[in-house]
Formats: sequence, C-alpha cells, structure tokens
Amino acid sequence: MALFALQGITYFLRHPALWKEDVPKQLAEILALSIVMTEIFVSTVVYGAVCVDYFQDKIFTFVLRDCGLGSLLDGHEHRSTAVKVCTSYFLSRSVLGVISLPLHVVPILGSLVYAWLHASVLAWEQHLFYFELKGFGLREQQRWVRWHKVQYSNFGMQALLLHMTPCFGPFFMLTNACGAALLAEKLEREGSGAKWHNEEETLLGSSDSGKDNTV
Repeated sequence: MALFALQGITYFLRHPALWKEDVPKQLAEILALSIVMTEIFVSTVVYGAVCVDYFQDKIFTFVLRDCGLGSLLDGHEHRSTAVKVCTSYFLSRSVLGVISLPLHVVPILGSLVYAWLHASVLAWEQHLFYFELKGFGLREQQRWVRWHKVQYSNFGMQALLLHMTPCFGPFFMLTNACGAALLAEKLEREGSGAKWHNEEETLLGSSDSGKDNTV
C-alpha cells in the first residue's frame, strides 16, 4: 500500500520552492521565531537539569555555612529524599512554560509578563534543596511558599529575568543559587520559620481535634 500522505510530506520538505508558494511570509517569520524560542527553552532546561543542578546544591551549602547556618545542614545526608517526588509537579509547570513562550514575541512587556507568571514557581524550584533540609513534603512546601508569597515572587521574578539574559543566562543560574541561599538565610534569621511552624502545629492540632470529634 502506497503511503501517499507520507510521501507528500517528504516531497514538500525536499522542495523549498513550494514553501514560498504555500507559506505566507508573516507565518514563516512566526514559525521561525517559535522554533528558535523553543530551542532556547529546551537547551536551557537540559543545561539546568544536567549541569547546573549538580553545582547548585554545593553553592547553596557553601553560602549557608558561610552565613553561619551550618546547623541546618547537620545530618542532611540522613534525611529522606522523598521530596524529589515534587519533580512531577514541576514537569507540568514546564509544559506551561512552553505554552507561554509566545509571550516573548512582544518586546520587553512580554518577557516581564512571562517572568511574573513563573516567578513563584522558579523560586520554589530554587529552594527544593532547602525544603529537603527542612524535611518538607509537597503540601508543607505549598503552605510555606504561600506564607512567604511576596519574598518568593520578588526573588523569582528577578532570577527569571536574569535567566533569560542572552549569553549570560547559564552564569546567572549559578548566581541565583547564591541568591536563593541568601533568601533562605534571611527567612531563618527573621524567625519566620518558627512562626510558620507554630501556625502549622495549630492547623494540625485543629484537624486532629476535628477527626476526634467525628469519631
């Protein structure tokens, strides 16, 4: 059986002269820009997943020790790494990142809107190692980020705009790891962690009492 549909694809790709006939100039420009932006996004994700993550935890550890928070790191190798299951959550966010790529077509404003949409998510990702040190599960992480929404949004937007800087993006990925550690240091120094834990215990206590009443 002849696969004429597939042959048509092959023929079309092999004869660029047809592209000028069937593809308007404006559409060709949009497609070319979309392909370039997708390649940049994919290459950045691969670089971040394979190269940067290896160094980010070390940078984070160095900064915390240098700021006098070595106690937070004590025994961290014995803590559970089950928090890594959050990866699936951030994969769905990556899909959102691809979908929102066309925002970059709008100069300056599009990039600002893109950074604003993804600010909290990026800051959250930057603190995965911090959450692992604190032994937080997914729900605890969600409550923690909501509790410090302003700090995470501000840092995330700054970090993402630096990430998108041409040529220097990979370098800023490393400096943002320092910034994430400094944010964690500030939250610890301000005692916001203790306040959050008190509220967390109150919520857990109320939920437990509710269960007892139902029983």
